Amino acid sequence: MKRNVSSYRKSVQPPSSVLSIDKLSIIISAKNEGQYIRSTVESLLNTAYYGDFEVIVINDGSTDGSCDFLMQPEYSTVIYEKGCDLGVAGSRRLGASMATGDVMLFLDAHLRFSSGWLTTLLRPLQDSNTHAVCSGIKNISENNRIIYSFYGGTWNEWLVWQPILKKPSRVREVPLSPGGCTAIRATAYKAVGGHGEMFRGWGYEDQELSLRLWTTGHRIVIQPNVQVIHIERKKQYEIDSKARKRNLAYLAFLHMDQNHLEKVRLMWRLDQQYLEIFSELSKDEECIRLKKEFEHIRKKSFAWFLKKFAISF
Repeated sequence: MKRNVSSYRKSVQPPSSVLSIDKLSIIISAKNEGQYIRSTVESLLNTAYYGDFEVIVINDGSTDGSCDFLMQPEYSTVIYEKGCDLGVAGSRRLGASMATGDVMLFLDAHLRFSSGWLTTLLRPLQDSNTHAVCSGIKNISENNRIIYSFYGGTWNEWLVWQPILKKPSRVREVPLSPGGCTAIRATAYKAVGGHGEMFRGWGYEDQELSLRLWTTGHRIVIQPNVQVIHIERKKQYEIDSKARKRNLAYLAFLHMDQNHLEKVRLMWRLDQQYLEIFSELSKDEECIRLKKEFEHIRKKSFAWFLKKFAISF
């Protein structure tokens, strides 16, 4: 039987200790997800969670009809909005602008969930000094072959994402939160300006948001007792190398001091396209404005972030 949010919530009995979250907003960005968006939404609506929550799906220009099921009456409680090639960051920003919860949970559209996962995931937010929490991720192939599991991420010396493969024994701080399953206090998300405004397509948007949170005095942790299944499939957004370089250049320009910017230029000195992109962004009035705005709320430097998490760059 298909159940909407309201009907299922009434059938769940309150646990002995209820999370102090007034309302949870679950935000999913979807583009050409095939069967997976429906199975993800179904799994969510059948999650045993005692509390008020809403599900927001942003259809970012799908052409495969994968989100059409959301127009059916049984999904009337799901908030459904159409975008048009906003990219991952843009879609999540749109979803966040519609959210009414005091915690926002950003999810990929191709996930599976285990029993009791949601309450366990959110429990670290009971600590007022914790502002975001992510789950462990088990990557599987479309034919259910386990690829690997990881617990947040970090950077190598080339600023390339590296999954943390060792499972922590307890909740602990993590440098970079994977966007596939991350819950953030709405106050923290709004305080840092949300996902970056100038990101395009797919790439670096979640790493940049993690950096925003840490350098403005917020704290991100990994909840190792929750592991969501992530289906490793062909990316719904084409991997545009120029867009990824642009996103990395935006991250660097926004967050780095001159010494680290010079390191990035040296690292990419043989890539003329990147150097041209970086030069364009450094002169872009909107990019300069956003950098100045962020400098007003920054509390920690990029160098502090690298030192805190022992990242050699």
